Amino acid sequence: MNKLAKLGVWLLVILPCVLNAQSPGKPIKLKPKKIVKLKIEEPSDITCTGIDELFLVSDNGYFSKTDYLGNKFQKGNFKGVDFEGICFDGQFLYLVEEFTSMVHKIDPISLERIQSYQINFNGGRNNGFEAIAFNPNEKCFYIISEHSPSIITTDLDFKTIDIVELKHPNEVSSAVWYQNKLWILSDEERTISIHSTKTFLKEKEFKIKINNPEGITISQTGQLLVCSDDNKKLYYFDLPK
Repeated sequence: MNKLAKLGVWLLVILPCVLNAQSPGKPIKLKPKKIVKLKIEEPSDITCTGIDELFLVSDNGYFSKTDYLGNKFQKGNFKGVDFEGICFDGQFLYLVEEFTSMVHKIDPISLERIQSYQINFNGGRNNGFEAIAFNPNEKCFYIISEHSPSIITTDLDFKTIDIVELKHPNEVSSAVWYQNKLWILSDEERTISIHSTKTFLKEKEFKIKINNPEGITISQTGQLLVCSDDNKKLYYFDLPK
């Protein structure tokens, strides 16, 4: 085999591997370091309120408190309709309903409803609100619809400040604010993307291999947590850089 032929063979074998390894647009795959079984039915979102305290909402209109191992379990005293998102502002919980476009303010100690807010949005079932996140720096909430997503920014009384069409992903399941970035989970795309809170453009993206990932939060100790609806499991990841 002459030198030219050898060079051609070498390129055919080596070049695809090099291109694949150096693809700048290819998202990094995250692997869970721990998996915990949950006791709540159809968990659709999650938030942390303390070092050993998590709250989850369910598609069936319930919310529950548990610990990081899923051992303790306490159901809330208020039942809603199709809870899809939950967040914590440092004092109260906020639960968002997909079908009614309502947000409910909950006392995390008594587990009682304090107040409810009606958001003017015509999404309907399967295209209503799917996520809610709180930005403590700007003192505002982000409420995100599911398909062809829109981000509604509101003040503390849930009055609309701005509405922005999200360019990516095409479907949203959950969101959490962390270190002045908006982390967005997509069930259908099985991705976690990090967005600017100024432009809402995607800055980074990660792939996860989880069946029906529905909720995302970041613990006070810096762990990335994702809950699965179908599997009723909580997945722990090291926080990606």
